[in-house]
Parts: sequence; structure tokens; C-alpha cells
Amino acid sequence: RGNYGAWSDPKEFSFKVNPPPWKTTWAYMLYLLALLSIIFTAVYLYRRKLLYENEIVRQQTQKQLADDASKAKSEFLARVSHEVRTPLNGVLGMSELLLSTEMNDEQNIYAETIITSGKHLLDIINDILDLSKIEAGKLELEEAPLNLLSLIDEIANAFSSQAKQKNIVFTCCVGHNLDIKRSGDLVRIKQIFFNLLSNAFKFTDKGEINLFVQSDEDNPNIIIFRLVDTGIGINAELIENLFNPFVQADSSITRKYGGTGLGLAIVKQLVEKMNGEISLESEVNKGSVFTVKLMMNKVDTLEEMLLPQLNKHSCLATNNNNIKLCLQEYLHFCGVTFNEHPASTADLLFVDCVSKLSNSQSTALLEACEKQTPVCLIGYSSEYIDVELLNKLNNCQLLSLPLTHNKVLSAFQPQRVYGKTCENAIQPVGVSYKILVVEDNLVNQQVCIEMLEKLNHIVDVVDNVDEALIMLQRNSYDLLLTDYHLPGKDGLELVSLWDNPQNIPILVITADLTDEVLISCNKQGVDDIVTKPFTKKQLTDAISHAFKKRL
Repeated sequence: RGNYGAWSDPKEFSFKVNPPPWKTTWAYMLYLLALLSIIFTAVYLYRRKLLYENEIVRQQTQKQLADDASKAKSEFLARVSHEVRTPLNGVLGMSELLLSTEMNDEQNIYAETIITSGKHLLDIINDILDLSKIEAGKLELEEAPLNLLSLIDEIANAFSSQAKQKNIVFTCCVGHNLDIKRSGDLVRIKQIFFNLLSNAFKFTDKGEINLFVQSDEDNPNIIIFRLVDTGIGINAELIENLFNPFVQADSSITRKYGGTGLGLAIVKQLVEKMNGEISLESEVNKGSVFTVKLMMNKVDTLEEMLLPQLNKHSCLATNNNNIKLCLQEYLHFCGVTFNEHPASTADLLFVDCVSKLSNSQSTALLEACEKQTPVCLIGYSSEYIDVELLNKLNNCQLLSLPLTHNKVLSAFQPQRVYGKTCENAIQPVGVSYKILVVEDNLVNQQVCIEMLEKLNHIVDVVDNVDEALIMLQRNSYDLLLTDYHLPGKDGLELVSLWDNPQNIPILVITADLTDEVLISCNKQGVDDIVTKPFTKKQLTDAISHAFKKRL
């Protein structure tokens, strides 16, 4: 109102009231974007979860398929092995029996060729089975105390005939400072070096093959094996793939030398399973050097090996450095001192005769003649020594390569034998046993009968478990020899059904080398397992071992 109480003219004012920030258009747009982001993230995470779950299912399915395939492959190989080994036992067994009959030279060659080819086929089968076991993760190592000297002696002796046949200087040298009491899987370690040495001899036509064994300077529990040969060698670019299965360095090698290419693959996987290392250095036409490092811990539980200290003195007249080194190391083990001259003061003179004699060697032999010093020639023959001089030598003996601890020891004590004797010296005991053979294969029946009868045993044969139980109840036997796989009930069922009142030894013949079979046989109290194909010697050894276990 104005001063006189009158109303003034009305006026209009306009105001714009903005909404709060959370209700603005931009806010709603942000809300929408946030909602869309949440929905997108949720969908993305859900899809990721589905993909992850599907990937897990896929991987599990693939793993299951791979396991099933591996199991099927192992079972298939086991069946194939059994099916191949059974007739192969007939081939090799009958061929061995054939060799024991009177034949002319040509027939002998044919029979020996059959045996050689059969053994080669057996080696291939064994390699395939071993590789299959390793790849399937079913190969178990058996750690046990072992003696390195005995191990190397056995490896060396296994290749002595090949070395002599090819006239290759073959040495196996163990460092005398090495503690020989170790632990490891003896069977698999031998398999490693049998494979490596087989390769070395296959690809070396002349020169030398040398195996050196020593401990690692930084870790004495690591044993280093170095295998050096003067063979054909390998191109450097081919070395990387050489340890892969079924791989040869060159296709021409396969054509010339044969082989499946499995040996080195098995070696590599065995070495790695033992937490070891293997490496190869090679040069074409100069040779190869394989180096294997294995963890072999020292043990105190191993019974002391008899290492007599001879307290003798020897003289070494050697031209070959590897023979000299090997001889020196083994002389250390035997407690024998040595020098290189004069021969007249020595208890024994060692002379290597793998090549033409040097002047110093001839002089040493002349001194030995004058002083009547006993002489030990090292090599495969005495062809490089003058016949007249050879006839003048007193108490001369030939020590064939490869040198081993036992051989060097026997040079001083030839009347005494340490360790295992050679295969030819092992003769079956002249005891006649009454043996029941349970075998369904007619050829293998004949092999068992012929082998056992040639060993002067009395043999009865049946082809199934029911007949075997009847025979065991009616007759008194000294030994039961049964096949593992039989029609109807198998060999282990026979063992479980029979109470064995006289506690006679039990042998099982099998072509199935799976761990399950070996474990089952041990659980049933089987004394020994004879693997098809087997030789007369293997059968003899198994029988002797079975009777020793029952004593």
C-alpha cells in the first residue's frame, strides 16, 4: 500500500527454480550409463565365468581323453607284447635247441641268424614298451644300494665281445677317489648305458670307445659318466632333435645301420626321471661325447665290497693313454703301486698290445725275459709281439679289453675269482628235478620240455589250471612252472587255489611285463618270474634262484 492506504499497481516477477543436481538431465544420463555399465559388466563377468567353466570342462575332458588314450595305448601295447613274445619264445627257444644239435657250418649260420634277428626284434619291443611306460607316467624307479665298481664291470663285460669282434679299443674307467657305495635304480642305470654303448658300437667301426666315471667336484653326490667314441659323429644342427622318439640323425643312417630311433629318447627320459642331465657334443667323422650326470647319493648300508690291498708293485709299458689311465685307476683300487720303468723290479709287467710295440715296450719285455718277471699283455691278441720273444716270456697271460677291476685283480691272483664269472663258466647244477609245466601254447610246451629235459629234469605238462590241480594232488613235484595267461583260470589263480603242502618253488612264465603282473606275482609268493622269450640259461638261473629262496 501507499502512504494514503491505497494499493499500488501489481507487478509481476518470474523465477526459474533449477532442479537439484541429482535430478538433472546429465544426472539421468549418468544414471543410465552407470546402469548400462553394470549390466554390461555383469554380462561380461557372466560370460567370462561361463568361458572359464567351459575351459575347465574342456581341459578336464581333454585330460580324460588323453588318459583314456594313454591307458588304451598301454593296454594295447601290453597285449601286442604278449602276442608277439609268445611266438617269439618259440622261435628263439627252438633256435637255441637247434644250435645244440649236430649241424654243418651253413646250418649253424642260419640258426644263429634266426637268434640274432629274434633278439633284435625283442629289443625293439622292449624299447617301445619302455617308452610307452615313461610317457604314461607308469615307470617307477627303485632306489637301492649299489656298487659302482660292480656296475661298471657288468656294463663293460656285456660289450666285450662286440669290442673284440670290431677290434675297437674299449675301456671303462672308474676314478679311484670315487666312493663306490651309492644308491640308484640299478636296472634303469644299466639300461641307460646299454643303450648309449649300443649306439657307440653301432656307429664306430674303428678307433676307441671309452667310458669315464667320476664324481662332480662341487657336489660329490652327483656322478658324471662320459662316453667318448671315435665314430661317425653327428652334425651340430641335428643334435637338438636326436633325443626325440623315432628320430635318426639322417635317413641314410637308418638305411645303413637300422634302428628305430627310440634308444636315445628312452635314455633322455630315464635320465630326467632320475633328476639328471644328459648332453651331447659331436663332430662329423671325428666322434661323439655323451655326458650323463646322475644324482647317486652315498650310502652306508651297502655291505663292504671285498677290495684286497695286494701291496705289490707293477710296471706299465703302455702306448695307449686311455688304457694307461684305466689301468692306473684300477691298480689304485687294488693297492698296487706302479711306474713306467724299470720292469726288472716289478712283480708284474703290463704291456698293451693293441698296436705295434714302441721301443720302450720292447725294452721292457726284454728286461722281463732276463729277470723272469711275469707279464700281462692287454689287448685281444699277441699279434704285435715277436713270436720268439713271446716264447721266452715267463708266466705270460693275456688280459682282454675292456679292463675291469676284477680282471686287473685276477692278473695278480689268477686262481681267485671276484664277482660274477663269465657266462660260459656257468653250468647248470647236475640235479634232476620233477617239474610240472602248465602251458597252453603247444610250441612253448615243446620249448619247455626240450630245455628242461636237456637239463636232466623230469617233466609233466598240462594246459589248464584244473588239470594242474589234479596232477599236483596225485603226484609229488619238486617245482611248479606255470604260464601266467591260461584259458579260464590264470596261473596266479592256480597258485592261490593250491595250498602247496610241500612248499615247493613256484616259477611263473609270462610275456606280460606290466607292473600289475609283477606286483601280483610277488603278493602270491611266486619265487621268480621267467620272461618270454627266455633262454636255457635264463631258465636254469630262475630254477636255481627259486630253490635258493626256499632254503
